[in-house]
Amino acid sequence: MSTVKARQAPPGTISKRVILEALTITPQALGKWGLRPAGRVGREVFYNLEDFCRIWVEKRGATEIDRNLDDEDRESARQVTQGRLEEEYKLTKARRIAQELKNEEKEGRLISTDFATFALSRIAAQIATILDTLPLSMRRAHPDLEPRHIDALTREIAKARNTAAQVDELLPELVEEYVETLSETD
Repeated sequence: MSTVKARQAPPGTISKRVILEALTITPQALGKWGLRPAGRVGREVFYNLEDFCRIWVEKRGATEIDRNLDDEDRESARQVTQGRLEEEYKLTKARRIAQELKNEEKEGRLISTDFATFALSRIAAQIATILDTLPLSMRRAHPDLEPRHIDALTREIAKARNTAAQVDELLPELVEEYVETLSETD
């Protein structure tokens, strides 16, 4: 039995077949758009999705203007349409970026600060538990230690435990400070 490998489109692309079916246009008409292929898989041609969306929005806007307006109003309408097209392009780009961030989050390469705060506060609680038992463990392991040494150790451990307990409160401030340093370097 032979196996057929599934062909997958390169990321961020759309196939020529999908474009032709969706817009019900001919391959020749699509060729006049000036789109450059972004890649091929077998006999299938793929175009950059962002380029396709930009050109499609431009074509659609130009057709609407030509159909509905007189000559004297076309220039102002083109300016309005150009602004709308730019907004649609920005919106499409923002959606693409948002989807990329969601994909990175699903793959575990990106986490939210809420999760980081939760995880670090849980780890800090475990550390605090260990630190609580440390003076008693030291007293048992080294009975020759003087009480003043154990008291000094207990004081230092209390400082560390208090700092660990404040991780969930400190993290948002640290994130803000980090973002500010990033914006200063740009």
